[in-house]
Amino acid sequence: MNARRYGLALALPVALLLNACGGAAAPPSSAGPATSTSASQGGAASAAASGPTKDTKQSLIDGARKEGALTLVWGEGALGGSQYIPKIADAFNKHYGLHLKVQFTPGPNFQEMGAKVTQEYQTQHPATSDVLNMSDSSMVPLIQAGALFQENWTDWAENIKAESVAPQGQGVTVQTYIAGITYNSKKLTGDAVPKSMQDLLKPQFKGRVASTPYASSFDRLSTPAMWGKQATLDYATKLSSQLGGLIRCPDAESKLLDGEFDVFALDCNQTNAMRAQSKGEPLGFVIPTDAAILSEVYITVPKNAAHPNAAKLWVDFQLSREAQDIIYSADFVDSHLLPGSKTGELVDKYQAQGVKFLLSNVQFFQDNNLQEMRSTLDQIVKILTNKPA
Repeated sequence: MNARRYGLALALPVALLLNACGGAAAPPSSAGPATSTSASQGGAASAAASGPTKDTKQSLIDGARKEGALTLVWGEGALGGSQYIPKIADAFNKHYGLHLKVQFTPGPNFQEMGAKVTQEYQTQHPATSDVLNMSDSSMVPLIQAGALFQENWTDWAENIKAESVAPQGQGVTVQTYIAGITYNSKKLTGDAVPKSMQDLLKPQFKGRVASTPYASSFDRLSTPAMWGKQATLDYATKLSSQLGGLIRCPDAESKLLDGEFDVFALDCNQTNAMRAQSKGEPLGFVIPTDAAILSEVYITVPKNAAHPNAAKLWVDFQLSREAQDIIYSADFVDSHLLPGSKTGELVDKYQAQGVKFLLSNVQFFQDNNLQEMRSTLDQIVKILTNKPA
């Protein structure tokens, strides 16, 4: 039995996922008012507001054919980006027998995109993007605003199983980020490779370690199921004296390969190391045994999507093995919940060694004190950046 698909034995609090991958501002949408075959009377927003939509695959295909297009806007470094979206779009159209014009435009990060679409929904403007790519934390404000379709995905979507669906069907897990320690594998080999966050406090790493200026994943560490608040603050104080600098996650690959730093922690996800390894470059990746964190990344459809039928079909297709393999070839991240997942293989490897993961997802964001987490994260950022408390 695959443990990750039948209930992971995980520590399950919640935390803020800070997206380090910025992007250009998204262009304003020129699409007209949103319509949907599931909401032909009164518009998509009013129908979805009353509860889960009751689509069928055929009704969505018929509706998508009438819509004729799909507009996608998110950060360039996510879900394939401009290099791979055309390949996914070709497979998508072929799978459903459609000829949609799929337009991808690089846009802002998770939080900025979520705020933009929330404002568009509240002001009754069409969403900039028909499909949203969202972290667990950035999903929460959209859910609170009532801006997302509640979809009965498992009723019709051939690729979507219950374990991938967010509460009330308001999104679907498409990727799993793993926080970790990325290191230069030319400089560090064998027993010299750090296996835990505590290892980074050893004297030999002083001045050789980089971290992020936004304390990526430290809010998770501060939750009761991990280290707790005070232990995390104490650790941040010790780590700050070890640091040689602070860098953003997207910059880690070049900084480590150039030799400016030997170690980077916590890296936002596994992409830097996996991408470098695919090119034969010397970067390694370790999931720290004392800070093993999985973060679910979602795709979802806003109620004010201009092409909601096409959007829902797109969500379903992204969880197919074909699309997941294309996404992995671009980002080196897929969903650990799906059969054949390479990310899942990595999770299984560490679980077999007795490592327990903290799972960050929408449900546990909704169940925890976000204000307290944000306050703690602010304190940690000040410690790492040597700013006055």
